Amino acid sequence: MTILSQMTASQQAEFLAAMNAAGIVDPVARSAAADAKANPTLTQAAVTAAGDKTARDAAADAKANPTLTSAAIVAVGGDTTARASAADAKVNPVLTAASIAPSLSSAGLPVTYATPANTLRVRAAMARSDRDINVVVIGPSTVAGQQNVSPSTQGSAGLVPQIAARLNGMGINAGAENYYGDHGSWGTAQTFDNYKAGDSRITSTGTVGLTSVQTAGGNAIQLAAAGDSITYTPLTPVRKWRVRIYNDRAGRNLTASSGTGNIPVNSANPNSIQTAIIDSGSTGLNALTLTQASSATSASIILGVDAFDDTAGRRQISVHNLGISGARSARFSDNSNTLGGQIAMTKAIAPDYMYLADFPINDWRGSISVAVYQANLQAAIDAYLPICDLCIVLPLYDGDTGGLSSTQESFVTATRQVAMANGLPILDMRSRLVSFAKAQGIGFYETNGTVHPSPFGYGFLSSVYAEDIRKLYRGGI
Repeated sequence: MTILSQMTASQQAEFLAAMNAAGIVDPVARSAAADAKANPTLTQAAVTAAGDKTARDAAADAKANPTLTSAAIVAVGGDTTARASAADAKVNPVLTAASIAPSLSSAGLPVTYATPANTLRVRAAMARSDRDINVVVIGPSTVAGQQNVSPSTQGSAGLVPQIAARLNGMGINAGAENYYGDHGSWGTAQTFDNYKAGDSRITSTGTVGLTSVQTAGGNAIQLAAAGDSITYTPLTPVRKWRVRIYNDRAGRNLTASSGTGNIPVNSANPNSIQTAIIDSGSTGLNALTLTQASSATSASIILGVDAFDDTAGRRQISVHNLGISGARSARFSDNSNTLGGQIAMTKAIAPDYMYLADFPINDWRGSISVAVYQANLQAAIDAYLPICDLCIVLPLYDGDTGGLSSTQESFVTATRQVAMANGLPILDMRSRLVSFAKAQGIGFYETNGTVHPSPFGYGFLSSVYAEDIRKLYRGGI
């Protein structure tokens, strides 16, 4: 547990004593026992002697990456540095462990205050074999995937798709073929064409547009005229598609096709989110096309689409991108549209775990006070905590000088305070990046950028998220 590494010896003793008094076994011994069981070549004594994180993660990485040995990973620097290096080298062959490891902080995985109690629901979900696990990442442009180096891949190669790729690299089935709202059109003028230009997986015919319906992930997509269509072409194999449309009236009718003919998706039960599952018939790069039906009497409003592969009982961790470029903290708890808005759509996704990431960035840029931000963050926690377990992600360093950017540390402190007051885990990305200058110096940010990560930066962030998810998947905290 990384919380121990941040305590003095006396604090550790006090903490462990409290754990034991509460009937909770020593976390180091518990993790050692679990890893010794999972990795028969390691004994409990050997794991304990080497220390909790380092030996456990070395063993896991050696298992996931056969060319790396436990000794080699420990020697490189132990926990996160070597692990991220191994993952990056595997996902991005042009990057080597040697070139990545020296560039980043050697601190352990920066998740603190995770306990059996505040991760109970997600760990229970991870243990199930009858359904997928839903992990949601919600936040502004740094979650959506905004960047300028390769603008057509903002939707397909940003943070969330890379998290899924890294989980797959760890031997954990994962997917991120999902599309929710327009993601704020990647920080440009909000139009469907600008949204489509940022995600090469999407094509359309006719006059497809955006609506004023603000759902999870941005403004919803609209098919207005008969024959208007939108096609989603996945980059990873899928078997089924889940389509959700805004169902406030009858007559919002479209057809869905994914290799099995046209299947009607009609609004039939007003005042609900209409959901349809489209089976492609086999696993592959099966595209989905949604077309406005000639029988429609109202425009069809698409709230979200996601794909998965459940062939032969396969299950996966589905990582959902609910990022909205330009969004301030208040947007993420907006419940003004109780039918298909932010909260309603998030409930429909049914997350097991949700990362609330980088919430204050656009607040400090927009001169929103710390007090107002704290209230907004608390409102989001109040909205989402009844739905699933939460983890608060401290914001990235921002090199911008506008608004209240120079006081961003006060927002970071406020974020910690709210998270701790609610007993939630904290993922501290700032401790891994060390400083804005350090992160900028190694190419974490876009060239001449101040907050949006480069493709390398998104790769690094995804490795940290993926490792936290892996630990939960394996039953640890």
